[in-house]
Amino acid sequence: MLSVQVKDIEMLLLESDITSYKIHKETGIPHQTIDNYRTNGCLIENMRLHIALRLQDYINKNRHKIKDI
Repeated sequence: MLSVQVKDIEMLLLESDITSYKIHKETGIPHQTIDNYRTNGCLIENMRLHIALRLQDYINKNRHKIKDI
């Protein structure tokens, strides 16, 4: 079953020091899209499902590298 944890995605995008470029390279999500959620006030709750699923997959695979998740 697919599951998305909004708090995990918020921590990744808003509190981690992993660059948008690095997330882009490992997920295929355009870095501009990631930057929109980080700096332009786009709400994570309004994120498209396929983006959220890719980010959650990245988090699940890299949880040991990401602080506080």
